Amino acid sequence: MITETFTSTITGDHSPSSLTTHMFRLRGHHIDTVERSMGKIKKDLWGFADHVAMSGKSSDGVLKFLQSTSFSNRSARIKKIATCPEAKLLHEKGHDVAVVTWLKRKRFMKRKDGTESVRFTYEYRGQIDTFEADDFKEASDAV
Repeated sequence: MITETFTSTITGDHSPSSLTTHMFRLRGHHIDTVERSMGKIKKDLWGFADHVAMSGKSSDGVLKFLQSTSFSNRSARIKKIATCPEAKLLHEKGHDVAVVTWLKRKRFMKRKDGTESVRFTYEYRGQIDTFEADDFKEASDAV
């Protein structure tokens, strides 16, 4: 698995999905949400993808199939994708499959005298885990 970590400059209270969309657009990608809502139930594309992105800069034709999640759900999402036959097939066809994880932390504002104020903003730390061929498992091997 290839892992990239970063800190987002976006402020305010945001969902992992909106943070992922914002971050990939800043990086020059065309991105859209492919997750559907059916009442209170959300259904991912092929059981794992929330977003599909493609680079606006290169002509390599590689699509990125992304699962957005919070840090507390990261390992469950990785296990789910590792056993998903559609995710493995997309990777074999040359596309990227990744989990984009977000950790939200309160950052207290500093007063001019250097002490912390009761006012705060959120800081988001992100991580992209991109799957490689040996990260995929058969459903029976995942236990």
